[in-house]
Amino acid sequence: MAVHRDSWLDVLRGLAVLFVILAHIEFRGTSVPAQVSAAFEGFALIGGRAGVDLFFVLSGFLVSGLLFKEWEQTGTVRPGRFLIRRGFKIYPAFWVALAFIVAVRIWKGHGVPVDRLIGELLFLQNYVGRLSDPHWTLAVEEHFYLLLAGLFMWHSRHRPGKEQAAAGGWVVKLFVFLAIGCLLARTIAFYRYPGWNEPVLMMTHARIDGLFLGVLLAMGCRNHGWHTRLQSKLGLPACFLLAVFAWWLVYAGLKADQPWASFAGMDLTGGVAALLLLAGVGRPELGSFFAFRWLSVVGRHSYSIYLWHMPWLRFLQPYLEKLIPGQKRWWITSLLGVAGSLALGRLMAAIVEGPALKLRDRWFPAPAKSSLAIAPAS
Repeated sequence: MAVHRDSWLDVLRGLAVLFVILAHIEFRGTSVPAQVSAAFEGFALIGGRAGVDLFFVLSGFLVSGLLFKEWEQTGTVRPGRFLIRRGFKIYPAFWVALAFIVAVRIWKGHGVPVDRLIGELLFLQNYVGRLSDPHWTLAVEEHFYLLLAGLFMWHSRHRPGKEQAAAGGWVVKLFVFLAIGCLLARTIAFYRYPGWNEPVLMMTHARIDGLFLGVLLAMGCRNHGWHTRLQSKLGLPACFLLAVFAWWLVYAGLKADQPWASFAGMDLTGGVAALLLLAGVGRPELGSFFAFRWLSVVGRHSYSIYLWHMPWLRFLQPYLEKLIPGQKRWWITSLLGVAGSLALGRLMAAIVEGPALKLRDRWFPAPAKSSLAIAPAS
């Protein structure tokens, strides 16, 4: 039986990309009420972080699900084919967005630093440098793909057979090792580089634990039904309330300059992402809610929206705002920021990402669909 796309995962991706957009909105030349300013400062402090952690956990869950499925069906894993299919998803859309950013920088006379361009082209944005701030997450994801493919290949060859796909002990051990290692890396970086957030927030060796949390969840859901167990004991509204409370704890810690919020806050926000994922995955009835349907549409195009939200906010929206007569209002800026990012991202998904995925599926078709009700990534 074919597996239909799980709309809940798209809902969470839509929520994540909205968090990121709101965190990056700036009110240039706008008088903002104190309450509104405080709300957006809160999003800038915790919303972007929460959105990225959601993306990481979801990506780990979805992408590892592809490899678990292949291993279950064939008894082995073909990392080359997996990486090629990932490449068709990631590279064309990214290259077009990067070319636009380079062209705008040259047109504005800002220049293109060679080290940052190399960082972008080699997916080392979080170590070498980048031309757009959000691109550091692409580096973490790319490193994750390479490491995950290698691990699955090695383990499937040393433990051949379809039955070994259900033996998830190695996933648990690996996640525990990475969770402890990444927490130590963030803690050391926090005290060694005071005031410098990049080593704590952006470098792969400090952030890859969120993606492998997704791998752990994929294994647990496929083999042990973790999602059904949670859903039988805790409803979705309760999970949302716990998520809000946990995010508030991290936000309060960051506002109070508590050290734990800077280096251990990612563990809490990653746990929130895991809770939200487990609360709704495998529940198609959630797609009937209007708000969830809308978020699901946003989530299906979240990658292109993520790539293009910063070019829209920094390069294109300011020109559009100049055409607005009279004093610019804060709500116009925020509305344009969200609506423009979504519209431009959706347009570029149709122009670039969609055709690339069609070519991918024609030239490198995916394995036969699994009968498991945990949907793979697009």
